[in-house]
Amino acid sequence: MLQGGDPKQIANAFTKVFANIGNKLAKSIPTVPQTPFQYLKTPTCNSFALFPATREEIEREIFSLKTGKAIGPSSIPTRILKIVKSIISKPLELIFIASSRTGIVPADFKLANIVPVHKA
Repeated sequence: MLQGGDPKQIANAFTKVFANIGNKLAKSIPTVPQTPFQYLKTPTCNSFALFPATREEIEREIFSLKTGKAIGPSSIPTRILKIVKSIISKPLELIFIASSRTGIVPADFKLANIVPVHKA
């Protein structure tokens, strides 16, 4: 265990753990002869519709964000988002509509801050 050590060594140790955990978990999952579709009780349709979010829905989601949570990759505090929600909801709506029509998701929308939390 690295305590009070070099931050680079600590970061590399975390990277090693998180980079390998997926493979270890995958190996521990038993294989089954059934396909995922055999677990479905009712027939599924071959297509679905995805409706872009409306300005009102976007504002409602921003309003429901918890203010005390850590900020995301945009570095915009939730408190500020709530203040400007009526200003940014229309541009966000247009971005979401364009994204659903073209199938292209802006690269910045694919970012997230991942923070490992030690559980005792």
